[in-house]
Amino acid sequence: MSLPILFDRWLEGAVPGAVTNESRASCLDCGMTDAACWSVPEPLATFHPSTKCCTYTPALRNYQIGAILADESPEMAFGRDTLRERLQAKAGVTPLGFSWLADYEARYDELEDEFGMHPDMRCPHYIEEGGLCGIWRHRNSVCSTWFCRHDDGHRSLAYWEKVRGLFEDIEHVLMWHTLQQMGIEGAHFDLLQDVDNPAINLNGERKITRAMRKKVWGHWIDHEEAFFLGCHDIVRNMTWEEMLAIAPGRLGRAAEAAQDALSDLYPARLPPILEPGDVHAMHRGKQEVWVRGYRGYDATPVDKETFRFLRRMGGMMIEDLQDQMTFALPHIEDIPGTLRTWVSRGIMRAGTIFGPDDGPE
Repeated sequence: MSLPILFDRWLEGAVPGAVTNESRASCLDCGMTDAACWSVPEPLATFHPSTKCCTYTPALRNYQIGAILADESPEMAFGRDTLRERLQAKAGVTPLGFSWLADYEARYDELEDEFGMHPDMRCPHYIEEGGLCGIWRHRNSVCSTWFCRHDDGHRSLAYWEKVRGLFEDIEHVLMWHTLQQMGIEGAHFDLLQDVDNPAINLNGERKITRAMRKKVWGHWIDHEEAFFLGCHDIVRNMTWEEMLAIAPGRLGRAAEAAQDALSDLYPARLPPILEPGDVHAMHRGKQEVWVRGYRGYDATPVDKETFRFLRRMGGMMIEDLQDQMTFALPHIEDIPGTLRTWVSRGIMRAGTIFGPDDGPE
């Protein structure tokens, strides 16, 4: 796994030493479909084999569209072609970039609890042969930071949420910055900020006319591709420091939040007291139980004896817990390592110990 070219550079500037991938979430060898459930039982194989998790169509910003168009590498050919199809359709295309169409947004909301299960929602940039992303090198903030599984469980999830926030702020800042640099100003600029104005409603709810597009595009009408390429040209060599100077408050706060989340990853020590977390059996097999901790996508297999131990234990000092596990679960060879995994997956968490008369009032 890797980040898009520009995000990778900017993240390193904003958060030195940042984590940039998740080894347990592999798009090349997806284990979450019923066609390739090599790592989970079939009932937990969440995604449709013809979509994997790609039932989200990215709302690309103007400079990201330009980056895809400017990338002439062979592996981007499919992405460029499908991007141009979206451009030619006109719907959802403004100087800000690509937005969702009304019917797609309604369908996405309707199927929110069935993510990854419906082939009709598959991303237009999904390469059917091999199941890869056609715009991988320039994908947006959501596609860059969403993972089905995380190396450090709930802490990694929290980290990527902060990184996504940083990336979304970067997208927003650069979208408006490039808009001004490309000569979209005055009435056209004001109109684009008025998102509820029916005059710029290009989301497919009604027929898109040239007059509507003219209000949005001004002198750039019919030159959309050149406009997006120009937006990319403005930012392609931009450093984090240069970007930070555009919006120091907003981007500085987002970078600090991501730095704090990074510092919480992979703690050196376990909490002194542990108690069961959300020990919920998602699937019971003959020999093992798949337990949901911090996230359903990342259920953890434990043997049935271990599952019973987890269900009946209360809060314990770490030393007492390790002693009990040594006695009750002798088949677990690496008890500290197992506890670290359980804590990161949310199966166990930092806790407190109350005696019979010491509980909270």
